[in-house]
Amino acid sequence: MRKFLKTIIKGTLFCLLLLAASLTVCLAAGLVKLPDTGEQVCEVPAVRVIEPLPSEAAEQEEQAGQLDTPEQEETSEQENVSEQEAPSEQEEFSEQEPVTLLFGGDLFLTDLLQSKYRQQGISAAASEELLPVLRGADLLMLNQEFPFGTTGEPMEEKQYTFRVDPGYVSVLTDLGVDIVTLANNHVLDFGRGSLTETLAALDGAGIAGPGLLGHGAAAAGPVTVRAARSGRPAAFPRAALPPKKAQKS
Repeated sequence: MRKFLKTIIKGTLFCLLLLAASLTVCLAAGLVKLPDTGEQVCEVPAVRVIEPLPSEAAEQEEQAGQLDTPEQEETSEQENVSEQEAPSEQEEFSEQEPVTLLFGGDLFLTDLLQSKYRQQGISAAASEELLPVLRGADLLMLNQEFPFGTTGEPMEEKQYTFRVDPGYVSVLTDLGVDIVTLANNHVLDFGRGSLTETLAALDGAGIAGPGLLGHGAAAAGPVTVRAARSGRPAAFPRAALPPKKAQKS
């Protein structure tokens, strides 16, 4: 073991001597230069500032529009104060409570539901757990998959045609419905007469009905409804189909 350690020590010393000799040769040959620790003097280039003449400075200020009269300065101060005092429309809305929008799918009042509604009231259409959720929304929107009406003939060559007596519009009001969409394939099941009765029933119940509400640019405009609690408006698109296409729906 001692012989092994002696061998390692001798080898290490030999390497250090060889490294020192190599460094000496490189320095002598100029292959390696040690860094100069002396102070280095950096020359700072001279900077000359050329100031414009008084006449030139006045012309530059006029061109840049930097010469403000006392009246202009007073007007600018008033505008800044007005901008700070007047709240933006976005800030005004952000201070109000959020609006809850609730959307439901297809709604059809079957004969069985109508019979139970006459006996049990709105509990026939919605459970005790669901009803508070529907009524608690600011805006409740459903797809009315039928027309309210008593007139007209069922559309020919159509397997399923729906129609409900306008008196049952109270089901919608009892559920808390604010708006219904009529853009579906059953609104014209019994012709335009039932469609007219549908619009009259919805208007009488205070329910907005975007969807197929006639033709032309006016009919294609949005329907605006205000939330019950916050009063904030909400706009919904309204479709207007050509007469021929509407008859085939």
